[in-house]
Amino acid sequence: MLSAIVLVMVSAVLTKPVSSGSFPGTNGKIVFTSSRDGNKEIYVMDADGSNQTRLTNDSAVDENPSWSADGNKIVFQSNAPDPANFHNGFGRVKSNKPQ
Repeated sequence: MLSAIVLVMVSAVLTKPVSSGSFPGTNGKIVFTSSRDGNKEIYVMDADGSNQTRLTNDSAVDENPSWSADGNKIVFQSNAPDPANFHNGFGRVKSNKPQ
């Protein structure tokens, strides 16, 4: 219930509506989708709405983010042709593809 209230409050302060979001696990950050920059991208921010950071920046639609149980990784849906990457909660991109 608390996460739903926080998500509604946060979406009210954003310039464009939030498509989906996930309240933080252990790291205290909220992950959400916004189309403020043209298409749906994944962002993170502090629980008070500060420190908003875009994690994805591509032509694909990236949406439906969710935190891992330990709060270190984000899983999300993407229509990218090769969506084999994931992001941790600090904005670094990692890949599970073999080198």
